[in-house]
Amino acid sequence: MNRPIRLLAFTGALLVAGQSAQAAEPQAVYASTCAACHASGVANAPKLGDAAEWQRRLQRGGESALIETAIKGRGAMPPKGGNAALSDADVRATVLFMLSQSGRPSGAAATAAKAAPARAAAPAARPGASAPGQQTYELACAICHKEGVLGAPRLGDA
Repeated sequence: MNRPIRLLAFTGALLVAGQSAQAAEPQAVYASTCAACHASGVANAPKLGDAAEWQRRLQRGGESALIETAIKGRGAMPPKGGNAALSDADVRATVLFMLSQSGRPSGAAATAAKAAPARAAAPAARPGASAPGQQTYELACAICHKEGVLGAPRLGDA
């Protein structure tokens, strides 16, 4: 390997290491990773805001069991929501945020709930406007459809 390529690889490794050391915002993690399933209930995922379903899940094993499932995966739930770059602490904070948005503010979840920005209504789609569609795909659909998770058809498959 020549020197410029080694330098580029080393610099890239430092950037990745620096990014993973920073804690991700739970709201951003939810939007980029979790919302793909938890916004609509795909694969029986409890919907964000469905207090009754989240309470049922909590009764099965408590907060720690939910966090462990989110980190390690179980059934249709992939480990770390399919985002291996997340730290365990990021996943934990995001689960607490999701609980707080589903009627259970306490501790760190209450702090996350207070910090959550208000959601603006999505703009109406315009015919021929592909940028918003691509952004939606990247934020919500790609988590499953990019790799064909759980049999989801890959983008471009006929």
